[in-house]
Amino acid sequence: MNRVRSWRNLPTHAVIVTETGHRPQAAFAVAPFRTWIQPDGIEHALFYRNSDGFLVRFPGEADFIIPPDGTGIGITRVPGIVDAVIEHLLLNHVLPLALSQQYQLVLHAGAVEIDGKAVAFLADSGQGKSTLTASFAVDGRRFLTDDGLLLQQSEGRYLASSLHSSLRLLDDSRQALLPEHAFDKSGEKADGKARLQPGDSLVHCGGSCELGAIYVLGDDTPSHAVITPLAAGEAMIRLVRHCFLLGIDEQHMLEHQFRYFAPLAGRPVFFRLDYPRDYDCLPAVRQAVLSHLAGMGPGV
Repeated sequence: MNRVRSWRNLPTHAVIVTETGHRPQAAFAVAPFRTWIQPDGIEHALFYRNSDGFLVRFPGEADFIIPPDGTGIGITRVPGIVDAVIEHLLLNHVLPLALSQQYQLVLHAGAVEIDGKAVAFLADSGQGKSTLTASFAVDGRRFLTDDGLLLQQSEGRYLASSLHSSLRLLDDSRQALLPEHAFDKSGEKADGKARLQPGDSLVHCGGSCELGAIYVLGDDTPSHAVITPLAAGEAMIRLVRHCFLLGIDEQHMLEHQFRYFAPLAGRPVFFRLDYPRDYDCLPAVRQAVLSHLAGMGPGV
């Protein structure tokens, strides 16, 4: 029997999530039109079209159905897959894809609030954006997200908000950044990360903030933080690379994304941030970002 699940922190006004049960994944006779590959070469997600719209398969974990208008998500999990895995796939991958079908712009980025502005960190998975975001949060800055950042244009400004009010960290980052009492060791994990809810050590920014700057995380080879501006063309490439987009072969979706990206990419708010991925260096990295922001003047 189908049932509507109430997932924590899910913006239920945006989509309706229905879980249809547990069953093994049947093979498809056609090839996926898109595949997400992990750094280790393993297939992470396979994308298909069917009569209901889109089917996004996470092999061995779950299938998600998204209608063309992105207003609903159907879930069929593989037997034995725990809620933590479904919650991670839903909040961090599938929900942003569904919102892209509603012409919403969601970036694969972490973000914190600094002096009333949203400061985002744009990067591929595993490049340190969750750790850097959590570092600012532990230092007293409210966090928006560690993964899905929603951008909306309003009266010439770009407003940033989160899709959920939690952070996901690997154990080494948790141990380096948070006091022992701040996390639940009994909690289920997905992809080796535990989802941390807001509290005294991690304060969430529940509203929207005007976008102030976007830092693209770069090399880990420098001995200290190095910040350099990005040209509009490079900023455009980064936005396209790091946005969630389900209908990548649909002309109207691509045209909408490019129309949205172009004016944003042309603003002088994009920077490359190279820094050593060393926990002991994080205070200096934070200070470099804060000093850079202070010298920028007015934001977006």
